[in-house]
Amino acid sequence: MRATAFAANSSASSIAKQFHRVLLLSALFVTASLNSFAQIAVSPASLTFAKQLIDTTSTSKAVTITNNGASAQAVNIVMSGDYTETDTCGGSIAGGSGSCTAHISFTPTLIGSIKGAASIYDNSKNLLAFVGLTGTGGAPVTTTPTSLSFTGGTIGTKSAAKTFKIANNTTGTVTINSITTNVTDYTITTGTCLTTPLAKAGSCTVTVTVTPTSAAD
Repeated sequence: MRATAFAANSSASSIAKQFHRVLLLSALFVTASLNSFAQIAVSPASLTFAKQLIDTTSTSKAVTITNNGASAQAVNIVMSGDYTETDTCGGSIAGGSGSCTAHISFTPTLIGSIKGAASIYDNSKNLLAFVGLTGTGGAPVTTTPTSLSFTGGTIGTKSAAKTFKIANNTTGTVTINSITTNVTDYTITTGTCLTTPLAKAGSCTVTVTVTPTSAAD
């Protein structure tokens, strides 16, 4: 009975020691990971780009990457979203507060808000630091207002005319090839929009009327 009891106690003690060792190793791993992450610092930690016309590239913005560790650190910069970068890091940053610069640019492919990141990894693909990126893609041509509403019309009777403007937001000349509607009850008068290219910051006016053919129009 004593031998059996001793064996059970010895096994429990062994399991406790192993569990303690696992906890200790886990703590060391977390500490090492936090130290590795803190070794590389970025400034600024985020960038916001002004509205940029789709398919055009912004002026670059600079981010300083600093190695606060004592030894050199390999770095690999991975971009996401509609962002690109060039840098002076050469794949590694010297220790003792050595630094390099990443120049980040924004080339939107969509209209609206576009988020991304510049993620910095070591050669083992461990994340060292990242820079949050935000930008807005703008349309080369916009309309004001963006919609027209016709209410209270009479079947067979043409409505009063309503208008909207088409504006050129680019730095060059824009030629508009067509302005159409998919509902035959609407009549569009394009004015000079199809005959005269829009200069930089220029605009033209379109007139719209509706002659409803049924109560559902």
